[in-house]
Amino acid sequence: MTDTNGEAAWQIPTGRAAGAWQNVTVTAMPADGPAVSDSVLSRIEPRQIGFSISRESLPTITSPTLVSVVVSDVLPAQAGVATVAILDGATAVTSGAIGLSGAPSNTLWLQVPPPAVPGARIYLLTFSGNDSVTASDVPFVITWSREQQTLALDVQPPTPTGGASLGMTLTDPRGARISGTVDYSVRDMTPAANVVASGVATVDASGTARVILPTLPAGQHLATATARESATHHANNAGWPFFITQNATTTTLAPVSDAVHGTLQTFVATLSGGTDYTGVVFFSDGGTLIGLAPVVNGQATFATSLLSVGPHTIVAEYMGDAQNSASRTTASVNVLAWQSAVTAVASSTTADVGDTLTLDTTVTLSDPTAPLVAARAAVPAPTADGTVQLLVDGAPVGDPVALVAGQATLPVPTTVAGEQQISARFVPAGLTAVGSDSAASTITIAGLQQNIAVEAPASLDVVTPLPVSVTLTDLDDAPVEGRAFTLSVFGPDSGAEVFTANLVTGADGSTEVTVPPLAIGEYRIVATAAATDVLAAVSSEATVNVVPVTTTTTASASPTADHGSSRTLTATVTGDNPSGVVEFVRDGTTLGTANLADGVAVFATTALPAGTYDVVARYLGDDRNSESSGTVSVTVTAVVNPTPTPEPTVTPEPTVTPDPTPTVTPTTEPTSTPEPTPAATMTATPAPLAATGSSDAQGLFAVALLLLGAAVLTIGRMRRQRS
Repeated sequence: MTDTNGEAAWQIPTGRAAGAWQNVTVTAMPADGPAVSDSVLSRIEPRQIGFSISRESLPTITSPTLVSVVVSDVLPAQAGVATVAILDGATAVTSGAIGLSGAPSNTLWLQVPPPAVPGARIYLLTFSGNDSVTASDVPFVITWSREQQTLALDVQPPTPTGGASLGMTLTDPRGARISGTVDYSVRDMTPAANVVASGVATVDASGTARVILPTLPAGQHLATATARESATHHANNAGWPFFITQNATTTTLAPVSDAVHGTLQTFVATLSGGTDYTGVVFFSDGGTLIGLAPVVNGQATFATSLLSVGPHTIVAEYMGDAQNSASRTTASVNVLAWQSAVTAVASSTTADVGDTLTLDTTVTLSDPTAPLVAARAAVPAPTADGTVQLLVDGAPVGDPVALVAGQATLPVPTTVAGEQQISARFVPAGLTAVGSDSAASTITIAGLQQNIAVEAPASLDVVTPLPVSVTLTDLDDAPVEGRAFTLSVFGPDSGAEVFTANLVTGADGSTEVTVPPLAIGEYRIVATAAATDVLAAVSSEATVNVVPVTTTTTASASPTADHGSSRTLTATVTGDNPSGVVEFVRDGTTLGTANLADGVAVFATTALPAGTYDVVARYLGDDRNSESSGTVSVTVTAVVNPTPTPEPTVTPEPTVTPDPTPTVTPTTEPTSTPEPTPAATMTATPAPLAATGSSDAQGLFAVALLLLGAAVLTIGRMRRQRS
């Protein structure tokens, strides 16, 4: 459409290659008139386009560099492909096709190979291969430089068969291994910084090289190296501090057997793990240095006999040298004390209190390892040194006595009586020997002897207290004052003790005691003085017989009575309140008994025969009163019954009158008067003769009766006189 000015404009695609002609016809068709046409012939020229170049900022000689080509101002109708080339002089070093499109810009990356040598080079960028567009050649410069290289060092420690080694590694910036030549040197870290090794190493295609350094002293070192500059790489330096360690050594001590004090003990330290050992080994005991020995062929030997008794930890410490490290080890050894044996002999096994008694002792020492001594040289036993202590019943007594040449004499106290176990205890002066005790010996210390005498009556009755006197004297008959003793009285019943008293002698060595009245029987009186620490036990005894109280029995009878009437017989007993029974006896026949009451026993009977005779009252005694008896004459008158028929009277024979019994007058004593002899009267009434009886027989009977009565009277009178 035309504008208000009647003009119109078009963009006409050419659609043809550059250099072609094109006829363009334009037809105008007004609204109010006929169409009008016009033609024009035009030539199609190539379109001038622009392009730019960019490249890596630091290209190196060791690798290609990238160049970026950017094409701009390409119309859509000019789309296609063009060829871009980079020339190094007349030689294309790289080229590539770049697509042309209607985009504002099109990019192509080209890889430019490095030249043989570093430096600045001029390259020409050309454009061809598309008639629709055209571009001018563009020169540009690439400055090629050497690449950096990295040198790395390492040191491996020495081995038992060689020295340390220095390793070198070369890499490019991308980490790839490269070859090269390296100058190296090793200095010590002393103030002088001495060069101890140097040389040149060739790094092969593997990028590594390793050289064996000469033997270096132990300590801190510094390895430095320079990678030489090459056609492709700059020179580079590196350093590596390192420490040469010594050979790690091990020290061992040979086992040492236990030994008695004074034995020469040898310690052998053996080194391993290193080579060519030099230096010394120090030997210490519990942190105290006891000696040192040089290392010879890897061993150091030290001997000593000065170790004290007891367990020890021996340290062997190798101090090391330039090639070998220090090391240490320990070993345990036990030094034994000498065993002791004590022999003790008493001067006597018996003694009296106050006697002199000694214990002779000898102490000998012996090696406790005696069964093993054959394996090494035996050490002579030393003389025992120390003291000997007396033991009495296991307890120390007195002061210890020092040994002289292994012997000592101990005084044994004899102040205490009794049996004792004595022995000797060895107490060593130091720790080189072990103390011990001797076997115990039994000794008997007798107490001082004394005499003891007991005096007491041989007999007394049950109502009388028993006086006892006890006297103690020594062997010289001197009185012993203040001696305690026990007085005991043992009765007849199984020897049971009935009395005891604890007494003490007085200044005259004696003392008295009164024992209350005792029951009937035989008693032992025993005085016992117990043993003391000084005095021996002593005992004595006496015997006493305790008898009943002497009694008297008096008999009496009621007056004369006829036969068949009751007669009373009475017994009166004197003594210590007597009790019990009284027997009444005639001619050995017991007539009866009666109990005492208040000392009197009464017996009544009607059974006494006619006549005159003695009746004995016999008191049987009790637990305190003795037996006794008394006699009384008793007359019983016979009763004659009359004959109913009188017999002829016969002239009786004359009555024979017995001679009067002579009166015996007893010896008059001041304290008693004889009792008068009671007159015995007997009346005989002649009986008339029976008619059937013989007169001679009757006469003889009468005479016999008279004689019997006279005899009875005489006997009774004599008994009364004796009593």
